[in-house]
Amino acid sequence: MTKREESKARARQALAYHEAGHAVMAHRNELHSAYVTIVPNAEQESQGHCALAHPDGFQPDVALSPEDEVHLRASIEMCLAGDAAWARLMGRHSWQVASSDYHRAVDLATYMTGDIEETEAYLKWLRVRVKGTIGQPLVWAQVEALAAALLARETLSEDEVREVLYQAVRQYHTDVRGRPWPTPESVRVRDTALFVVAPGGDA
Repeated sequence: MTKREESKARARQALAYHEAGHAVMAHRNELHSAYVTIVPNAEQESQGHCALAHPDGFQPDVALSPEDEVHLRASIEMCLAGDAAWARLMGRHSWQVASSDYHRAVDLATYMTGDIEETEAYLKWLRVRVKGTIGQPLVWAQVEALAAALLARETLSEDEVREVLYQAVRQYHTDVRGRPWPTPESVRVRDTALFVVAPGGDA
């Protein structure tokens, strides 16, 4: 492999980690993401994309409920998680790749903050928080597993993302505890715990 090919492969890997960071944080924050991809889109001017769906009736510019504030914070954390994953892998940030993410994070934050000073402080806190979350061993194992899946398949649906993350949790549990996690009928991963959800039930 030539140096150019190595550089191209490394950049593709970093992109996969970037998008995996978005998708893992979306899943942790119980956001709906229709798909995640590392296929470039000329119309969106993006190298990859994690499609986030806002809840029905979400109009923060018109009215902001407590539920909307929770959704906004979760969405901002998702925006910031891509660069956090990239930086953890590469040892540096990529402001060029993450520029649209940061612009989106600022736009979302302004719905909840009063001025530029408050917006900057709020985003600084969330960046630190997201960096810490992505650095948690189980979360990073999920990012690595999802990045590997993206490199192999390029695009994953929300259901496929859930399956990859669940298998990553099972593997992590096996590596740490020395025994596999039981396979339930349906699962939901949140924080560092695995919540088993019976069909039609709640965690």
